[in-house]
Amino acid sequence: MSTPADAAIHPRDLNFRCEAAASRWWMGNDPVATAYYNAFSASFPQAERYFVECVRRFREQAPAVLQKQIAGFIAQESMHSREHLAFNRDAICRGYDLSRIDALLKRRFDWMRTLHPMTQTAATAALEHFTTILAREAIRNPRHLETAPEEIRRLWCWHAAEEIEHKAVAFDVFLLSASALSPLARWLLRVRVMAAATFYLCDFMFGGMAEFFRQDGILDFRTWVRFLRFVFVSPGVIRRIFGRYLLWYAPGFHPWWSDDRALVVRAEEMIALPA
Repeated sequence: MSTPADAAIHPRDLNFRCEAAASRWWMGNDPVATAYYNAFSASFPQAERYFVECVRRFREQAPAVLQKQIAGFIAQESMHSREHLAFNRDAICRGYDLSRIDALLKRRFDWMRTLHPMTQTAATAALEHFTTILAREAIRNPRHLETAPEEIRRLWCWHAAEEIEHKAVAFDVFLLSASALSPLARWLLRVRVMAAATFYLCDFMFGGMAEFFRQDGILDFRTWVRFLRFVFVSPGVIRRIFGRYLLWYAPGFHPWWSDDRALVVRAEEMIALPA
């Protein structure tokens, strides 16, 4: 399985006016749901900058089709970073101090930059697998974003649509960077890197959410119980994506095992402003 020849990447240069909501808990006045999305948004500018660095490193070595896809990936990720910086500034930072989270992310990504370039592309592909399956779930199940203000909902749907469009770019760059390895060695590297990426992502999310809970004065056992219910029961995003997460570990896996382009069309309808 490989990326379809007609898989198009369309950078959508949109701007979102995500001003601070009346409540600092903009997701339906729910501090747990708000902290979950805030933690992801806080990570995006530095994460996406790192992803762009990793794929750009191999652009000149790539065949023409992949070069074009890398260009689309870079354009989309750069705009995601720009819009989440604005969202973090306007909708989050009016209520929270992100300095500790930013410092943690900088240390983490600076360490990742010391790894072998092939390992870095594997890590980027692994983290892009997370963004893809989360994006897919966000569009398939509107319940996840139904209590967000309209402009914030449009921002997340736009981001999700483009994550689906470029879901295989980092993976294909990883295959290019690891082309000298045997299929078994490539699979073992992919499995090892995903295990590490899963640990570090969970570590960041727990740490990031704990920082938001601390600033809200609700960093206690009851709040973490609410969080577990949020991710595993209702709406249960982690429970819902777990099966697709496991696909990564299958030998021969490729992100285009599933064609999700219909979800991009659905997301575009959700992004469109009323006439």
